[in-house]
Amino acid sequence: SLNRVIKEIQEVTGVSHIDGLIGRNTEAAVARALEGYDGNDVLGFLSDLPHKMVEQASEQKVHKEHHQPNYLVVAKRYLGLEEIKGGRHNPKILQFWKRCGLPFKTDETPWCAGYVGGVLEESGIRSSRSGMARSYLKWGEKSECVPGAIVVFWRGSIDSTSGHVGFVVSPIGDNFVSTLGGNQGDRVCVKGYPKSRVLGYRRPKGVIL
Repeated sequence: SLNRVIKEIQEVTGVSHIDGLIGRNTEAAVARALEGYDGNDVLGFLSDLPHKMVEQASEQKVHKEHHQPNYLVVAKRYLGLEEIKGGRHNPKILQFWKRCGLPFKTDETPWCAGYVGGVLEESGIRSSRSGMARSYLKWGEKSECVPGAIVVFWRGSIDSTSGHVGFVVSPIGDNFVSTLGGNQGDRVCVKGYPKSRVLGYRRPKGVIL
Protein backbone atom coordinates (compact mmCIF):
# COMPACT_ATOMS: atom_id res chain seq x y z
CA SER A 1 0.00 0.00 0.00
CA LEU A 2 1.00 3.65 -0.25
CA ASN A 3 1.32 3.78 3.55
CA ARG A 4 3.87 0.98 3.39
CA VAL A 5 5.91 2.89 0.79
CA ILE A 6 5.83 6.02 2.97
CA LYS A 7 7.05 3.97 5.91
CA GLU A 8 9.85 2.51 3.78
CA ILE A 9 10.86 6.03 2.66
CA GLN A 10 11.11 7.10 6.28
CA GLU A 11 13.24 4.08 7.16
CA VAL A 12 15.53 4.42 4.13
CA THR A 13 16.07 8.17 4.41
CA GLY A 14 15.95 8.50 8.18
CA VAL A 15 13.57 11.44 7.96
CA SER A 16 9.96 11.75 8.97
CA HIS A 17 9.02 14.57 6.59
CA ILE A 18 7.73 13.46 3.19
CA ASP A 19 7.82 16.21 0.54
CA GLY A 20 5.65 14.42 -2.02
CA LEU A 21 8.35 14.58 -4.71
CA ILE A 22 9.42 11.47 -6.59
CA GLY A 23 13.20 11.16 -6.71
CA ARG A 24 16.05 8.91 -5.62
CA ASN A 25 14.71 8.40 -2.11
CA THR A 26 11.32 7.29 -3.42
CA GLU A 27 12.91 4.96 -5.97
CA ALA A 28 15.13 3.42 -3.30
CA ALA A 29 12.17 2.95 -0.98
CA VAL A 30 10.02 1.33 -3.66
CA ALA A 31 12.88 -1.02 -4.57
CA ARG A 32 13.31 -1.98 -0.93
CA ALA A 33 9.57 -2.43 -0.45
CA LEU A 34 9.46 -4.81 -3.41
CA GLU A 35 12.21 -7.08 -2.10
CA GLY A 36 10.86 -10.47 -1.14
CA TYR A 37 7.78 -10.32 -3.37
CA ASP A 38 7.34 -13.16 -5.84
CA GLY A 39 6.12 -12.80 -9.42
CA ASN A 40 2.46 -12.75 -8.45
CA ASP A 41 2.67 -10.51 -5.41
CA VAL A 42 4.63 -7.72 -7.09
CA LEU A 43 1.86 -6.92 -9.56
CA GLY A 44 -0.68 -6.85 -6.76
CA PHE A 45 1.58 -4.58 -4.74
CA LEU A 46 2.12 -2.17 -7.61
CA SER A 47 -1.60 -2.06 -8.32
CA ASP A 48 -2.06 -0.54 -4.87
CA LEU A 49 0.13 2.42 -5.83
CA PRO A 50 -1.34 5.37 -7.69
CA HIS A 51 -0.60 4.76 -11.39
CA LYS A 52 0.59 8.31 -11.86
CA MET A 53 3.17 7.90 -9.09
CA VAL A 54 4.76 4.89 -10.75
CA GLU A 55 4.60 6.45 -14.22
CA GLN A 56 6.00 9.79 -13.04
CA ALA A 57 8.96 8.09 -11.34
CA SER A 58 9.74 6.10 -14.47
CA GLU A 59 9.27 9.13 -16.71
CA GLN A 60 11.75 11.09 -14.60
CA LYS A 61 14.38 8.40 -15.08
CA VAL A 62 13.75 8.24 -18.82
CA HIS A 63 14.00 12.01 -19.28
CA LYS A 64 17.29 12.09 -17.37
CA GLU A 65 18.81 9.64 -19.85
CA HIS A 66 20.67 11.81 -22.37
CA HIS A 67 21.40 9.08 -24.89
CA GLN A 68 18.08 7.29 -25.05
CA PRO A 69 17.42 5.73 -28.45
CA ASN A 70 14.92 7.38 -30.77
CA TYR A 71 12.47 4.47 -30.56
CA LEU A 72 12.21 4.90 -26.79
CA VAL A 73 11.26 8.54 -27.34
CA VAL A 74 8.56 7.36 -29.75
CA ALA A 75 7.39 4.67 -27.31
CA LYS A 76 6.85 7.24 -24.55
CA ARG A 77 4.50 9.26 -26.72
CA TYR A 78 1.92 6.51 -26.37
CA LEU A 79 1.80 6.52 -22.57
CA GLY A 80 -1.84 6.33 -21.51
CA LEU A 81 -3.09 4.89 -24.81
CA GLU A 82 -5.76 2.31 -24.00
CA GLU A 83 -8.29 -0.05 -25.51
CA ILE A 84 -11.81 1.15 -26.25
CA LYS A 85 -14.38 -0.98 -24.49
CA GLY A 86 -17.22 -2.39 -26.56
CA GLY A 87 -17.48 -2.79 -30.31
CA ARG A 88 -15.15 0.08 -31.24
CA HIS A 89 -11.37 -0.31 -31.42
CA ASN A 90 -8.62 2.22 -30.81
CA PRO A 91 -7.29 3.20 -34.25
CA LYS A 92 -3.78 3.83 -32.88
CA ILE A 93 -3.57 0.23 -31.66
CA LEU A 94 -4.81 -1.01 -35.02
CA GLN A 95 -2.09 1.14 -36.62
CA PHE A 96 0.54 -0.82 -34.69
CA TRP A 97 -0.68 -4.01 -36.34
CA LYS A 98 -0.76 -2.35 -39.75
CA ARG A 99 2.83 -1.11 -39.45
CA CYS A 100 3.94 -4.66 -38.66
CA GLY A 101 2.05 -6.04 -41.65
CA LEU A 102 -0.25 -8.11 -39.44
CA PRO A 103 -3.96 -8.71 -40.16
CA PHE A 104 -5.45 -8.13 -36.70
CA LYS A 105 -8.46 -5.80 -36.66
CA THR A 106 -9.33 -5.48 -32.95
CA ASP A 107 -7.73 -4.00 -29.86
CA GLU A 108 -8.80 -7.07 -27.86
CA THR A 109 -6.10 -9.16 -29.57
CA PRO A 110 -3.16 -9.24 -27.09
CA TRP A 111 -1.11 -6.34 -28.41
CA CYS A 112 2.11 -6.05 -26.39
CA ALA A 113 4.13 -7.29 -29.40
CA GLY A 114 2.04 -5.06 -31.65
CA TYR A 115 3.00 -2.03 -29.56
CA VAL A 116 6.71 -2.86 -29.56
CA GLY A 117 6.68 -3.70 -33.26
CA GLY A 118 4.62 -0.65 -34.20
CA VAL A 119 6.96 1.67 -32.30
CA LEU A 120 10.04 0.13 -33.93
CA GLU A 121 8.55 0.35 -37.42
CA GLU A 122 7.49 3.96 -36.81
CA SER A 123 11.11 4.65 -35.81
CA GLY A 124 12.48 3.16 -39.03
CA ILE A 125 13.58 -0.15 -37.49
CA ARG A 126 12.33 -3.47 -38.81
CA SER A 127 10.48 -5.31 -36.03
CA SER A 128 10.02 -9.06 -35.68
CA ARG A 129 6.75 -8.54 -37.61
CA SER A 130 5.06 -11.09 -35.40
CA GLY A 131 2.25 -10.86 -32.88
CA MET A 132 4.11 -13.25 -30.55
CA ALA A 133 6.01 -11.66 -27.67
CA ARG A 134 8.62 -14.42 -27.73
CA SER A 135 9.45 -13.66 -31.36
CA TYR A 136 11.77 -10.97 -30.01
CA LEU A 137 14.04 -13.57 -28.44
CA LYS A 138 15.45 -14.22 -31.94
CA TRP A 139 15.36 -10.58 -33.07
CA GLY A 140 18.24 -8.10 -33.07
CA GLU A 141 21.17 -8.68 -30.73
CA LYS A 142 21.56 -9.64 -27.08
CA SER A 143 21.51 -6.81 -24.56
CA GLU A 144 21.84 -6.15 -20.86
CA CYS A 145 19.06 -4.82 -18.63
CA VAL A 146 19.56 -1.17 -19.60
CA PRO A 147 17.11 1.59 -20.60
CA GLY A 148 15.91 1.04 -24.14
CA ALA A 149 16.48 -2.71 -24.22
CA ILE A 150 13.56 -4.85 -25.29
CA VAL A 151 12.71 -7.33 -22.55
CA VAL A 152 10.80 -10.58 -23.03
CA PHE A 153 9.03 -12.28 -20.12
CA TRP A 154 7.45 -15.71 -19.90
CA ARG A 155 3.77 -15.83 -19.03
CA GLY A 156 1.84 -18.80 -17.69
CA SER A 157 4.91 -21.03 -17.55
CA ILE A 158 8.46 -20.76 -18.80
CA ASP A 159 7.87 -23.63 -21.24
CA SER A 160 4.69 -22.23 -22.79
CA THR A 161 4.52 -20.13 -25.95
CA SER A 162 2.90 -17.22 -24.08
CA GLY A 163 4.88 -14.17 -23.10
CA HIS A 164 5.02 -10.43 -22.67
CA VAL A 165 7.36 -7.89 -24.27
CA GLY A 166 8.14 -4.26 -23.60
CA PHE A 167 10.89 -1.66 -23.29
CA VAL A 168 13.19 -1.48 -20.27
CA VAL A 169 12.87 1.82 -18.45
CA SER A 170 15.21 0.92 -15.59
CA PRO A 171 16.04 -1.85 -13.11
CA ILE A 172 14.18 -1.67 -9.78
CA GLY A 173 16.68 -2.89 -7.23
CA ASP A 174 18.15 -6.30 -7.96
CA ASN A 175 14.94 -8.24 -8.54
CA PHE A 176 12.61 -6.21 -10.75
CA VAL A 177 12.60 -4.31 -14.02
CA SER A 178 10.50 -1.24 -14.77
CA THR A 179 8.90 -1.89 -18.17
CA LEU A 180 7.16 0.44 -20.63
CA GLY A 181 4.72 -1.77 -22.49
CA GLY A 182 1.43 -2.07 -24.27
CA ASN A 183 -1.52 -4.19 -23.13
CA GLN A 184 -0.42 -3.74 -19.52
CA GLY A 185 -3.84 -3.47 -17.91
CA ASP A 186 -5.27 -2.83 -21.40
CA ARG A 187 -3.15 0.27 -21.91
CA VAL A 188 0.36 1.62 -22.45
CA CYS A 189 1.96 2.25 -19.08
CA VAL A 190 5.00 1.53 -16.95
CA LYS A 191 4.95 -1.47 -14.61
CA GLY A 192 7.45 -3.44 -12.58
CA TYR A 193 7.98 -7.11 -13.44
CA PRO A 194 10.17 -9.67 -11.65
CA LYS A 195 13.51 -10.46 -13.26
CA SER A 196 12.83 -14.11 -12.47
CA ARG A 197 10.39 -14.07 -15.39
CA VAL A 198 12.84 -12.57 -17.90
CA LEU A 199 13.66 -14.75 -20.89
CA GLY A 200 16.04 -12.29 -22.49
CA TYR A 201 17.00 -8.73 -23.36
CA ARG A 202 17.48 -7.60 -26.97
CA ARG A 203 18.45 -4.47 -28.88
CA PRO A 204 18.29 -3.48 -32.56
CA LYS A 205 21.35 -4.55 -34.52
CA GLY A 206 24.00 -1.86 -34.47
CA VAL A 207 22.36 0.17 -31.70
CA ILE A 208 24.46 0.84 -28.62
CA LEU A 209 22.50 1.27 -25.39
